[in-house]
Amino acid sequence: MFMLSWMGVLSWVMLIFSYIIAIMSDSFFFIWFSFELNLVSFIYLMWDMKTIASINSMVKYFLIQSLISMLFLFMLMMFEAMNLSYIMSNMMILMMLLKMGVFPFMFWLTDVIEGMSIKILILFLSVQKIIPLYVISLVNFYYLNYIIIFTTLIGMIMMLGQFSIRKFLIFSSMVHSGWMMMGLTMGFKFWMIYLIIYVFILLHLLDFKKLDSFFQMKFLNLNEKIMFMFMMLNLSGLPPFLGFFSKLLILSYLMESNFNIMVYLIILSIFSSYIYMMYMSMMFFSKSYNTYKISYFLNKINNFMLFLGLMLILVVVLFIYF
Repeated sequence: MFMLSWMGVLSWVMLIFSYIIAIMSDSFFFIWFSFELNLVSFIYLMWDMKTIASINSMVKYFLIQSLISMLFLFMLMMFEAMNLSYIMSNMMILMMLLKMGVFPFMFWLTDVIEGMSIKILILFLSVQKIIPLYVISLVNFYYLNYIIIFTTLIGMIMMLGQFSIRKFLIFSSMVHSGWMMMGLTMGFKFWMIYLIIYVFILLHLLDFKKLDSFFQMKFLNLNEKIMFMFMMLNLSGLPPFLGFFSKLLILSYLMESNFNIMVYLIILSIFSSYIYMMYMSMMFFSKSYNTYKISYFLNKINNFMLFLGLMLILVVVLFIYF
């Protein structure tokens, strides 16, 4: 038991140290080393539950992250020797997008999260993005705005009809990842402040460790429902909650530098808030599982109309911006 506790503490220290190495390093080889250190420590933390589901998640996560690390190292050795900096930067961005699980590489997320404990899920959704976001900030990528637009849009659309809280949070995290990527185009402090606030909001999930589905919310007492509602309002970024101020920081900068993207993100936030409010209304006003089923099919119709509206807005914004 002592050995396990000692290994757990060591894993946490290694995890934190991996972030420090990446951010303080001026060499991509040291960043690759931080990938490996981060992977080893995070895998051990995932092993904490010791269930079949957690083992499956751990193996899938290990295979994907190991592939990224190998490709990253191979790219450094090959492309630097051949002095192909443009290809290297593009490949590096794509690998970091795969590592974070954002557009167009979000296919592996839902399988990996099923076996994670709430504690590990919070880490996975938040601080595990530090290293890939930092690498993206080091590289000039012309198409980053496209990635941000489609990451936030697809993440929001995938939130629709998700009654698994884990899957809902994964796609919600995609939207927030888009905001953080927009913040890193402005400077280190912008995306780091956004990330810190996002971590603080997600920490409230620790109060709902046994809550796996929105169907189970009817079993919460009134105080628990109110706490969960505050967390959802924070995630949606509605004023005057803390999540609003992180978005306001980025929007205030975009007002002077990129007005069209600012308009797009505001419109996206409005529709995202509608989705969060829809789930919260079901929490307070749906009384039975049958009511949930009815609400689900009614929401399918609303979601289709919402999807059409989003597509129209996206076309208009892309036409104006590009």
